[in-house]
This record gives sequence, C-alpha cells and structure tokens, in this order.
Amino acid sequence: MNDSSEQEKPKFIYKPKCFETINKPASQDDTPPPSVHEILAQNRKEEAKHEKPLVLNKKPTRKRKDYVISLILGNGLICGAMALLPNIAMLVYGLSGVVL
Repeated sequence: MNDSSEQEKPKFIYKPKCFETINKPASQDDTPPPSVHEILAQNRKEEAKHEKPLVLNKKPTRKRKDYVISLILGNGLICGAMALLPNIAMLVYGLSGVVL
C-alpha cells in the first residue's frame, strides 16, 4: 500500500492557447457600431417596401347578430313578464335581469 502512496501523482500544466480573432472591425476609426434598434428600423423599412398594406374591414358577424337578437328578445320577455305579473318580487327580478 505504501508503494502506491509513494508514487508521484502526475502534475498537469496548461499551455497558453492561441485564439484566432474573428469578426474584427473593418476599420479602426472611432465610429460606433450600429445599434440593434437602428438595424431593426432599417429592416422594417425594407420589408415595408415589399409588403402590401393591410386592410381591416369589419364585417358584421353572425355571432354578433345572434347576440343582439337574443338580447332584445330576452329583455322583451322579462319586461313582458314584469307587465303581466305586477308583483314586487317579479319587478325586482325583472329589473335585475334587464340590467344584467
């Protein structure tokens, strides 16, 4: 057992690495690189040239028409029940149904 403890452990030494420089600036003058917002604004202008304008036409949908019809008929039914049954409880129920 002493033999293994007496053995020298290998020592690791790291050598300096050489890194290749990629994406060096083309010129060394003091012009700052363009910001991300400037690049995106330029891209937006270029895309706008090739796109047709977006036209939003609001068409009446069947869902909206059905909702308005059911709203009118439901309120008419509640108001009719209020007129036919002149009870205080029915009046309060009818008014709360019309408000909702």
